[in-house]
Amino acid sequence: MALSQAIDAVSRIKLLTPREEETLWRKFTPEARAKLILSYQPLVVGALKRLAPSDALIEDCFSEGLVALIRSVDRFRFGIGVSFSTYARLRIKGAMLDLLRKSARDAVGAEEADLGRFLSLAASDEPYALNQDRLAEVLRAIDNLCEKERAVLKGLYIDDRSRTEVAESLGVTPARISQIHARAIRRLRGRVFARRRRLSLQLAGKQG
Repeated sequence: MALSQAIDAVSRIKLLTPREEETLWRKFTPEARAKLILSYQPLVVGALKRLAPSDALIEDCFSEGLVALIRSVDRFRFGIGVSFSTYARLRIKGAMLDLLRKSARDAVGAEEADLGRFLSLAASDEPYALNQDRLAEVLRAIDNLCEKERAVLKGLYIDDRSRTEVAESLGVTPARISQIHARAIRRLRGRVFARRRRLSLQLAGKQG
Protein backbone atom coordinates (compact mmCIF):
# COMPACT_ATOMS: atom_id res chain seq x y z
CA MET A 1 0.00 0.00 0.00
CA ALA A 2 1.34 3.45 -0.93
CA LEU A 3 2.04 5.88 1.90
CA SER A 4 -0.73 8.25 0.82
CA GLN A 5 -3.21 5.36 0.86
CA ALA A 6 -2.01 4.25 4.30
CA ILE A 7 -2.41 7.78 5.68
CA ASP A 8 -5.86 8.06 4.14
CA ALA A 9 -6.88 4.72 5.66
CA VAL A 10 -5.62 5.77 9.09
CA SER A 11 -7.52 9.06 8.84
CA ARG A 12 -10.78 7.13 8.61
CA ILE A 13 -10.23 5.11 11.78
CA LYS A 14 -12.88 5.91 14.37
CA LEU A 15 -11.59 7.06 17.74
CA LEU A 16 -12.68 5.25 20.87
CA THR A 17 -15.41 6.56 23.15
CA PRO A 18 -14.28 7.44 26.70
CA ARG A 19 -15.98 4.30 28.02
CA GLU A 20 -14.34 2.06 25.42
CA GLU A 21 -10.96 3.60 26.13
CA GLU A 22 -11.30 3.15 29.90
CA THR A 23 -12.29 -0.49 29.47
CA LEU A 24 -9.24 -1.19 27.31
CA TRP A 25 -6.84 0.57 29.69
CA ARG A 26 -8.17 -1.32 32.68
CA LYS A 27 -7.88 -4.66 30.87
CA PHE A 28 -4.63 -3.92 29.02
CA THR A 29 -4.39 -7.42 27.63
CA PRO A 30 -2.34 -7.91 24.45
CA GLU A 31 -5.60 -7.60 22.50
CA ALA A 32 -6.54 -4.38 24.33
CA ARG A 33 -3.07 -2.94 23.69
CA ALA A 34 -3.36 -3.68 19.97
CA LYS A 35 -6.80 -2.06 19.86
CA LEU A 36 -5.52 1.08 21.56
CA ILE A 37 -2.60 1.38 19.13
CA LEU A 38 -4.87 0.92 16.13
CA SER A 39 -7.59 3.26 17.36
CA TYR A 40 -5.22 6.14 18.09
CA GLN A 41 -3.28 6.08 14.83
CA PRO A 42 -5.28 9.13 13.62
CA LEU A 43 -3.26 11.14 16.17
CA VAL A 44 -0.19 10.39 14.05
CA VAL A 45 -1.87 11.68 10.90
CA GLY A 46 -3.08 14.78 12.75
CA ALA A 47 0.44 15.56 13.94
CA LEU A 48 1.79 14.96 10.44
CA LYS A 49 -0.67 17.45 8.96
CA ARG A 50 0.06 20.00 11.67
CA LEU A 51 3.85 19.89 11.33
CA ALA A 52 3.70 19.58 7.51
CA PRO A 53 7.16 18.14 6.77
CA SER A 54 8.61 18.21 3.27
CA ASP A 55 7.67 15.38 0.92
CA ALA A 56 11.10 13.82 1.44
CA LEU A 57 10.44 13.41 5.17
CA ILE A 58 6.75 12.50 5.27
CA GLU A 59 7.37 8.76 5.38
CA ASP A 60 10.06 9.06 8.07
CA CYS A 61 7.84 11.35 10.16
CA PHE A 62 4.91 8.96 9.79
CA SER A 63 7.09 6.06 10.96
CA GLU A 64 8.48 8.06 13.89
CA GLY A 65 4.95 9.03 14.85
CA LEU A 66 3.78 5.41 14.88
CA VAL A 67 6.74 4.39 17.05
CA ALA A 68 5.96 7.26 19.43
CA LEU A 69 2.32 6.15 19.59
CA ILE A 70 3.32 2.59 20.50
CA ARG A 71 5.68 3.88 23.19
CA SER A 72 2.93 6.15 24.48
CA VAL A 73 0.55 3.20 24.85
CA ASP A 74 3.21 1.13 26.62
CA ARG A 75 4.22 3.87 29.06
CA PHE A 76 0.93 5.59 29.78
CA ARG A 77 -0.65 5.12 33.21
CA PHE A 78 -4.38 5.50 33.04
CA GLY A 79 -5.94 7.96 35.51
CA ILE A 80 -2.74 9.86 36.35
CA GLY A 81 -3.61 13.51 35.73
CA VAL A 82 -3.62 13.69 31.91
CA SER A 83 -5.66 12.18 29.09
CA PHE A 84 -4.02 9.69 26.77
CA SER A 85 -4.87 11.79 23.71
CA THR A 86 -3.01 14.81 25.09
CA TYR A 87 -0.04 12.72 26.26
CA ALA A 88 0.28 10.74 23.03
CA ARG A 89 -0.31 13.70 20.70
CA LEU A 90 2.47 15.71 22.33
CA ARG A 91 4.80 12.72 22.38
CA ILE A 92 4.11 12.03 18.70
CA LYS A 93 4.71 15.66 17.75
CA GLY A 94 7.90 15.67 19.81
CA ALA A 95 9.25 12.63 17.97
CA MET A 96 8.49 14.20 14.61
CA LEU A 97 9.97 17.52 15.68
CA ASP A 98 13.16 15.76 16.80
CA LEU A 99 13.45 14.18 13.35
CA LEU A 100 12.88 17.51 11.60
CA ARG A 101 15.50 19.22 13.73
CA LYS A 102 18.06 16.56 12.86
CA SER A 103 17.36 16.89 9.15
CA ALA A 104 19.10 19.46 7.00
CA ARG A 105 16.13 19.40 4.60
CA ASP A 106 13.50 21.02 6.85
CA ALA A 107 13.75 24.29 8.73
CA VAL A 108 11.82 24.35 12.01
CA GLY A 109 9.29 27.18 12.05
CA ALA A 110 8.28 29.45 14.90
CA GLU A 111 5.24 27.36 15.84
CA GLU A 112 7.34 24.19 15.98
CA ALA A 113 9.98 26.01 18.06
CA ASP A 114 7.23 27.02 20.52
CA LEU A 115 6.17 23.37 20.72
CA GLY A 116 9.73 22.39 21.58
CA ARG A 117 9.84 24.93 24.40
CA PHE A 118 6.59 23.60 25.82
CA LEU A 119 7.73 19.98 25.59
CA SER A 120 10.93 20.80 27.43
CA LEU A 121 8.89 21.59 30.54
CA ALA A 122 7.71 17.99 30.79
CA ALA A 123 10.59 16.18 29.11
CA SER A 124 11.90 12.86 30.34
CA ASP A 125 15.48 11.75 29.91
CA GLU A 126 14.61 10.51 26.42
CA PRO A 127 14.84 13.30 23.81
CA TYR A 128 11.45 14.90 23.12
CA ALA A 129 9.66 12.22 25.08
CA LEU A 130 7.34 13.14 27.91
CA ASN A 131 7.30 12.25 31.55
CA GLN A 132 3.61 11.78 32.37
CA ASP A 133 3.91 13.05 35.93
CA ARG A 134 5.75 16.17 34.76
CA LEU A 135 3.17 16.77 32.04
CA ALA A 136 0.36 16.50 34.59
CA GLU A 137 2.25 18.99 36.77
CA VAL A 138 2.59 21.42 33.84
CA LEU A 139 -1.10 21.12 32.96
CA ARG A 140 -2.05 21.91 36.57
CA ALA A 141 0.27 24.93 36.51
CA ILE A 142 -1.40 26.20 33.33
CA ASP A 143 -4.66 26.52 35.28
CA ASN A 144 -2.98 29.12 37.50
CA LEU A 145 -1.95 31.39 34.62
CA CYS A 146 -3.94 34.46 33.59
CA GLU A 147 -6.93 33.94 31.30
CA LYS A 148 -5.24 34.72 27.97
CA GLU A 149 -2.09 32.75 28.74
CA ARG A 150 -4.22 29.80 29.82
CA ALA A 151 -6.36 30.05 26.66
CA VAL A 152 -3.31 30.14 24.39
CA LEU A 153 -1.55 27.13 25.91
CA LYS A 154 -4.70 25.03 26.20
CA GLY A 155 -5.72 25.96 22.67
CA LEU A 156 -2.37 24.95 21.22
CA TYR A 157 -1.49 21.89 23.28
CA ILE A 158 -4.72 20.40 24.61
CA ASP A 159 -7.28 21.38 21.95
CA ASP A 160 -4.62 20.92 19.23
CA ARG A 161 -5.45 24.11 17.34
CA SER A 162 -3.05 26.10 15.19
CA ARG A 163 -1.68 29.48 16.21
CA THR A 164 -3.96 31.11 13.62
CA GLU A 165 -7.03 29.30 14.97
CA VAL A 166 -6.22 30.33 18.54
CA ALA A 167 -5.64 33.92 17.40
CA GLU A 168 -9.03 34.03 15.70
CA SER A 169 -10.80 32.67 18.78
CA LEU A 170 -9.21 35.36 20.97
CA GLY A 171 -9.58 38.18 18.46
CA VAL A 172 -5.87 38.92 18.22
CA THR A 173 -3.12 38.44 15.63
CA PRO A 174 -0.90 35.31 15.39
CA ALA A 175 2.04 37.57 16.29
CA ARG A 176 0.27 38.50 19.52
CA ILE A 177 -0.30 34.80 20.25
CA SER A 178 3.45 34.28 19.93
CA GLN A 179 4.08 37.05 22.47
CA ILE A 180 1.54 35.64 24.93
CA HIS A 181 3.00 32.16 24.43
CA ALA A 182 6.52 33.34 25.21
CA ARG A 183 5.36 35.08 28.39
CA ALA A 184 3.32 32.06 29.49
CA ILE A 185 6.24 29.67 28.96
CA ARG A 186 8.52 31.92 31.04
CA ARG A 187 5.98 31.97 33.87
CA LEU A 188 5.42 28.23 33.67
CA ARG A 189 9.13 27.47 33.61
CA GLY A 190 9.74 29.61 36.67
CA ARG A 191 6.87 28.09 38.65
CA VAL A 192 7.38 24.48 37.63
CA PHE A 193 11.12 24.41 38.17
CA ALA A 194 10.84 26.31 41.46
CA ARG A 195 8.37 23.69 42.68
CA ARG A 196 10.67 20.88 41.58
CA ARG A 197 13.59 22.47 43.42
CA ARG A 198 11.50 22.77 46.60
CA LEU A 199 10.47 19.13 46.37
CA SER A 200 14.06 18.09 45.75
CA LEU A 201 15.24 20.02 48.81
CA GLN A 202 12.47 18.53 50.94
CA LEU A 203 13.39 15.04 49.80
CA ALA A 204 17.07 15.69 50.49
CA GLY A 205 16.17 16.95 53.98
CA LYS A 206 14.17 13.82 54.76
CA GLN A 207 16.96 11.56 53.56
CA GLY A 208 19.52 13.51 55.57
